[in-house]
Amino acid sequence: MTAIALPRINIDGAARWIGSAALLTVPLVTLVVWPGTFSPYASGKTEIFRWLCMGWCVCLLFNLRAMPATVWLYGAFVAALALADSVAVNRQTAFWGEDMRIDGFVAMASYLAYFVALTILPRGEKFWTWLLRGWAISGVVVSLASLLQSLHFLVIYYPVPRAYGLMGSPVFFGDYLALTILFTLWAAKDSKLWLAALLFQIPVLLMTGSRSAMAGAMIGAICLIPGKLKWAILMLGLALAVQIGSSWHMAMFADLSYRFGCYQNELSVIMKHPWLGYGQENLHVLCMPENWDRSHNFALQALADAGVLGLAAYLAFLADAFKSVMGKPFALAIFAAYLVMLMVEPDCITTIIPMLTALGWAGRIA
Repeated sequence: MTAIALPRINIDGAARWIGSAALLTVPLVTLVVWPGTFSPYASGKTEIFRWLCMGWCVCLLFNLRAMPATVWLYGAFVAALALADSVAVNRQTAFWGEDMRIDGFVAMASYLAYFVALTILPRGEKFWTWLLRGWAISGVVVSLASLLQSLHFLVIYYPVPRAYGLMGSPVFFGDYLALTILFTLWAAKDSKLWLAALLFQIPVLLMTGSRSAMAGAMIGAICLIPGKLKWAILMLGLALAVQIGSSWHMAMFADLSYRFGCYQNELSVIMKHPWLGYGQENLHVLCMPENWDRSHNFALQALADAGVLGLAAYLAFLADAFKSVMGKPFALAIFAAYLVMLMVEPDCITTIIPMLTALGWAGRIA
């Protein structure tokens, strides 16, 4: 009997290509709005990202190898969160996240899987060029959608005075735009046509009324000066104009005294359980209605979520990340802007993923 030769499939190569293709779709996640859910702006983005995460986990089984310290330290922070979530006030919320933002341990594990996949799967500069351009393109698309909203041609679920794009929150939208503007500046090194995208993104950033986002964009532009002086100066000048012109939005901003009052309230609650914290998405149970649902400061949020252990792990990750982006202006710009914004605003999927993307690029290309 003649044997039939079956084609041999390179499992390792197939897993790598499938995983890399999934990574390239990540910037499009920010365009998703999921109708019929409690939080249409967060649910769709988070659910699709989790499905992509499951694919990466399978692909990574065939591509395990050594990873940089930054990834291990981020993993240590996620492990500290897992420990705190196991003894949280509300374990279900800590694990799955609350309805409005869909964060929690599952979300943090997904971010870790994305970071690991960025480190292990991609090959070559061409991949990174398209991934980073993808973030610039998504920023332009969402900015155009926001302009249509302001002209009442596109209203998704509810109109608000400030631009919210496809994020559902002017604050989250502003922080996202600050980072995509920096991605656009990076893309402009290859073609000046990318600068036209700033004509959409910067006015929309003004319309969000987010001072933290404006400050983040300016700090990021300053960090870009060593690499691309003329584009950074252009960005800095436009951002300064935005900052000055935002005075008409001041009535919409929270009073600083109120903000610091919330910090004091949060800290007094955190100090009652300082070592392991209260688990993710549980701070609002203890501080509301006096406070926001999350702390508007990354250090206080880490303390609330995972206590001193979690804060130590997170600071170690940030320190190593800072070391990895030094001498790499684009990655430094994204990382610096991210930190500036997190000093006064909560984190979310549309800021964590671009930041991890920049760190992955710094480790593999620059």
